[in-house]
Amino acid sequence: MDPQLWEEIERGAADEDIRALVRLYPGMSPPATLRPVSRFGDILTCRLRRSDILAARSHASVRSLKAARGLEPASRPGTTPPTRSGQVRRPQVRETGAGVVLGVIDYGCDFAHRAFRKPDGASRIEALWHQGARARTGLSPDPFDQGRVWKTRHLDRALRQANPYRALGYMPSSRGADGRRHPSHGTHVLGIAAGGLDSDGPVGMAPDADIVFVHVDSGDTSGLLNFGDSVGVLEALDFILQSAGDRPAAVNISMGRHGGPHDGSTLIEQAMDHVLDTRRGVSIVQSAGNYYGGNIHCTGTLRPGQTTRFAWRVQPAATGTKELEVWLNGEDTTDFEITAPDGTRWDVPPGARVVLEKDGVVLGRAYHRLDDPGNGDTHIDVFLYEGSGSDGVWQAGLAPRRIVTGTWHAWLERHGRSRNQTRFTRGPRSDSTTGGTIAHGRRPIQVAAHRADPPYAFTRFSSAGPARDGRSVPLIAAPGEAIVSARSATSARATGREVTRMNGTSMAAPHVTGTVALMLQAAPTLSQAQIRHILRRTARPMAANIDEVGLRSAWGRLDAAAAVRAARRGAARPAREAGGPAEQLASRISASEWRVVESWVSVGQVPVDGGGALAPNQSALNAVALPDQPVAAARACAQALLNRRNRIQGTPTITHPIPRQTRVSDSVLDPLARQLVAAMPLGDGDWQTVGRFVEAQLTANRSTPAPTSPMIGPDDARNRLNIAHLIACERETAFSGGVAGPSAACGFPQSAPASAAAAITRRQLRRLGPIVDWVQVPLDQRRVHVMERLIDHYRFPVNAAAGIVGNLESESGILPERLESAARATPRLALALRGPRRRFSAQEVRDRSRRLGRGPRLPGVGLAQWTTARRRRLPFAHRYRGVTLGAYVLYFMDVQIDVLVSELGNTAGFRTLLRNLRDASRTVNQAADDFVYIYEIPGRLLEPDPARPGRRRRRARTDPQAQAVFAERRARAQRALAAYRAAHPAQGPDRIETPEPIA
Repeated sequence: MDPQLWEEIERGAADEDIRALVRLYPGMSPPATLRPVSRFGDILTCRLRRSDILAARSHASVRSLKAARGLEPASRPGTTPPTRSGQVRRPQVRETGAGVVLGVIDYGCDFAHRAFRKPDGASRIEALWHQGARARTGLSPDPFDQGRVWKTRHLDRALRQANPYRALGYMPSSRGADGRRHPSHGTHVLGIAAGGLDSDGPVGMAPDADIVFVHVDSGDTSGLLNFGDSVGVLEALDFILQSAGDRPAAVNISMGRHGGPHDGSTLIEQAMDHVLDTRRGVSIVQSAGNYYGGNIHCTGTLRPGQTTRFAWRVQPAATGTKELEVWLNGEDTTDFEITAPDGTRWDVPPGARVVLEKDGVVLGRAYHRLDDPGNGDTHIDVFLYEGSGSDGVWQAGLAPRRIVTGTWHAWLERHGRSRNQTRFTRGPRSDSTTGGTIAHGRRPIQVAAHRADPPYAFTRFSSAGPARDGRSVPLIAAPGEAIVSARSATSARATGREVTRMNGTSMAAPHVTGTVALMLQAAPTLSQAQIRHILRRTARPMAANIDEVGLRSAWGRLDAAAAVRAARRGAARPAREAGGPAEQLASRISASEWRVVESWVSVGQVPVDGGGALAPNQSALNAVALPDQPVAAARACAQALLNRRNRIQGTPTITHPIPRQTRVSDSVLDPLARQLVAAMPLGDGDWQTVGRFVEAQLTANRSTPAPTSPMIGPDDARNRLNIAHLIACERETAFSGGVAGPSAACGFPQSAPASAAAAITRRQLRRLGPIVDWVQVPLDQRRVHVMERLIDHYRFPVNAAAGIVGNLESESGILPERLESAARATPRLALALRGPRRRFSAQEVRDRSRRLGRGPRLPGVGLAQWTTARRRRLPFAHRYRGVTLGAYVLYFMDVQIDVLVSELGNTAGFRTLLRNLRDASRTVNQAADDFVYIYEIPGRLLEPDPARPGRRRRRARTDPQAQAVFAERRARAQRALAAYRAAHPAQGPDRIETPEPIA
């Protein structure tokens, strides 16, 4: 059963009514103990007594019973300075919203504000329902039997009085914890969507729309500020639609919380989907949430035999019940443990309900529910009660029993003031999938917030997607920072013209709601699907920020004027919008689809059955390999994307099976494939392109005393983005028949933002390690990088890694590009076999021939200065992570490290050395000595061999010249160890030795 229902049972008297949502099995009637109020298909809002909860939940007709969940406004306090654009609202169109009902579900409506009155002073508000007002005969709406409804005539009568608020018995502002009245959220939202001409603020989006406002309430009037709950919101939606009758209606819902499954499976989201599927001329717009950067979400992947842990802090001043929700795929089974700040631990196995009790005090309760009826997933819910002494850092652990997907998400519920919000302090925190509780439905329009002035960047707080099931949310962005709108009165002395600024996706959503009202005036019978289609087609792109996490807006930012004009022209034709293959292929690829494509690219396969993401490092049964050629691979992915869209939309058959049939022409697939081609897997040919580009840029760097903006510099992320744009340009040009298109990738790469395809390629380029100009990387950073690879990836002890790195510094300066006899600042400028010193290309280095007098004079090359003909061939022939770089291995540090480690493990003469290096008891000095004496063997360690004239042998370890070599290598090894310790202070000290001669 829903954990919140168990909490309701414990919360109050048995005969007290509670509000709930119920989903019935099709065609069945609710049990007699439920009193239905509003109905949305098989989903109902209802009332029932606490004593009837268990019986109702177990009734044969009840598929799901959920307690009402609290919701809060999605505005964010702040002192952002006003902007010019924050005060400009109305698009330049002739539509004004006339004849369209604009509904707002919120709290606090200043009916006396001039923004909501006609020029003659009469009210523009058709109905104002305050759900939390004391019920009164004749004013409580049927069938809700709750609160009071004031029609236009009631409002006009009050407006003629000296104090209209007292006359009506309704004050729009709310008392805060400080005892003072504060401007209301709902008045500001309504002003953005439908504010009129007669105020000191900017005109709303739809100034002539007919207004219906519902001040939601949870039914619990004990608090000073009630924001409402899921039951109240659905009944408010029902009230607005009843008030609208046959007129078109646009409804704004700017509220939400943190928790929930985030997959559109809550009953309130399914109810809204039902409304939008069954009624034309109706639209619902929601705020996405303001939870980005809030440390309220963790996500990760469970691993067999490993316990995943995370922690969160409950602030001492936090009020109310604190809640943690964890959601896992229903096929995964895991144990759950929770630990209090004082170390007390409770186990919560699957299916269990556990009281978190200590010394007779109930700190909270934990529930581990299997097979949620909404989505079939596992739901873990923890409640920590106010006043129980639950403040401090709590910890939790997930120990998997059975893993199918392994993906898990955890959210901390919103409560109280922001500074007292419970937040994660440890674990895989993520700003992705931080949308509001009810903002993941399949039909509503979820709105993110961007800044009102160019370059229209996302606000720092606007929540990110995708949904937990991978769908794209939020869908569109609108202005949401420093937005000027109507300010509700806090006393009877208000002039009714005041304005104020607010921040939040609450302010962004009504921009879209008002736009939709204008669209519905132009085309009253538009469906929600057509409205979404128009908004997507007319949205303006937003520059991606490679540092941002998650999906901030799937379509881009709102272009209100273009959307209204498109609606007026009848741009959304039902036959096209309904999902025909050509229209689907021509549409943009959503961010969630890009993530699916990236999974296909990483695996090298595409599903043939309309499936989604493929698990990494696993071959799928219903999948085929991607073609090697990028254009063919892009067309295969385009085909698979279309199959997936058809499957999501419920199309009974796969429109375009894979392998591709001849009836599916390239001209049909190419609108998607052209977008995808830059993201296709990198083959050996692409890596050769990368090598040539890197070599050319490094040569340019060496030829310029101080390059101001190098294409390949010390910044790996920037370098990979430049290379990704190079590959995108080459592939898009090839796709277009050899003619460069208008792609930004074909311009100066650094000036172009990262497209989704370039971002995927940029991540693919991580495969072979950093791509940088190592000469520009400080020596200590080079030392640390190689030590980290040896320790973290190849599991060498710290002392052994330091000994190896000290030797590599002596040999090459830890520069993979360096040739023997070259200076460190110019690592390929070396003595030639014939002619003067010059800079050699990687091909010339690889193809060196003493017999032909070709290449560098001295043979030493690379990180370890491989010298003999046999050892010299190793790096150029090495295959690393499926890639053979050939000559261009010269520029890849991590590949050369792998060459070194592979040589140690595969060469019989080095196996004793490798065993010694793996011995954690050996010192830095011993590791440095062994490595130089057995592996490197520089010329200074050799002497003539009396037994073999003309040959040389190694000196004895006690030889003074050998001791000098050891001392120099030890000193460098100790410096490498010191650099590593400085970069990793938390690991504690090892033995730090000083070089000394061997006795």
